[in-house]
Amino acid sequence: MTAVPYRYLDLNQYGFVGYGDAVKGLDLGHRIDSESGCSEVFSLKDGLTVATFCGE
Repeated sequence: MTAVPYRYLDLNQYGFVGYGDAVKGLDLGHRIDSESGCSEVFSLKDGLTVATFCGE
């Protein structure tokens, strides 16, 4: 698990990271799925995936 890279913090896909995105980012983690190689942003509270980014 690592800190969420800046490019993945724009979870609402508005094209910029707003204040709300930055605050939500404090409760998120980042991992790379070993099977697919996709990047996953997940909730630190329960470990559930919030967003998945593939093919970058």
